[in-house]
Order: sequence, then C-alpha cells, then structure tokens
Amino acid sequence: MRVFAALPLPPTAIDALVPVQAALRGRWRGLRLTGAAAMHLTLHFFGEVDAGGVQRLLGLWGGTGLRGPRLAVSFGPLGTFPPRGSPRVVWVGIGAGAQGVCGYQAALAAHLEALGFLGDPRGFSPHLTLARAGPTAPPSGLVDGLAAPRLEFSFAECVLFESILGPRGPTHVPLAAATFDRGER
Repeated sequence: MRVFAALPLPPTAIDALVPVQAALRGRWRGLRLTGAAAMHLTLHFFGEVDAGGVQRLLGLWGGTGLRGPRLAVSFGPLGTFPPRGSPRVVWVGIGAGAQGVCGYQAALAAHLEALGFLGDPRGFSPHLTLARAGPTAPPSGLVDGLAAPRLEFSFAECVLFESILGPRGPTHVPLAAATFDRGER
C-alpha cells in the first residue's frame, strides 16, 4: 500500500489558492493543477508499505504522540522545482509558522525512525504543490510577478493517507488522523 503523512489544508486556504492556480494556468496551459481534494502539505512520503508497516503506522496515529496544538501559519513565496531551468512543479511555501511546521515534522520523523521508517535524505521544506508540468515543461520565470494570497490559517490535523494511483492521477484515502487541539504551537 502506498502511504504518506500530510497536513490537509482548510477550505478557506484552498479557496484562497484558486486565483493563483488560475493565473498559473493562464501563463501555461499545459499545467496540471492540484485539485482541492489533494491540497495538503506532505510531511513524509513512505511509498509502498507492507501490512505490518501500515499497522505500526496506524498504532502511532492512534496514540497521543502526534497530537498537540494547531499549527498557525500563513502562505509564503511561490517557487518551482527544480529551482533553475524548466519548472516541473509549482509550489507555495509556508511563511509565518514555518518553524512550527518544521518542528512538528521533525517530531514525526523521530517517531517514524523509532518504528523503522527512514527519513527523506533531501530533507524537509514546508510547501504545497499547486501544479505540475505536463509533457512539455513551461519556461523558467513562470511564477515571476505572482504572489500567494495573504491569509493566516491553521492546520488542524495530521493525516495518514493511502495513495491509490489511477489513470486520472492519485486518489488520497484517509486511513487515520491525529487531531490537534485549538491552542497554537
């Protein structure tokens, strides 16, 4: 089973990103925009995990170790991967509150390591994917002059998702959630 851990966006944050996605699509028709159901900040991508590994993960999500205060954030700058040349992914970073998100991700990584799951050797950069390039990559400078909306919001939970691949892209099915309380981190 393909699984990943993520912080889903609240509806107000998703709605605020729609004009940014529309502006991106206006600049390059070949972009595949991230749909509302897939708007999340990935904390850890596990890839294929066997049944025993999924059970260990469900045990972690069922405990109290991943709970805590909500993570208050705002959107940061827009960017692309790779940072030079033709962009393949367009993303929006986290501005205010990024340190709290990084701290939560580090705590999650420590729990995962104790369960035998290795971290990403590339490290962690808090961002949300807005669009991916199609078969023809857009030109560099795609995000020049564009800005993310000014919006403060909170992540309310950390979700363990199954990613089911299909002809129209992946479908994300929640397997478990660690809900945060109303305080702020």
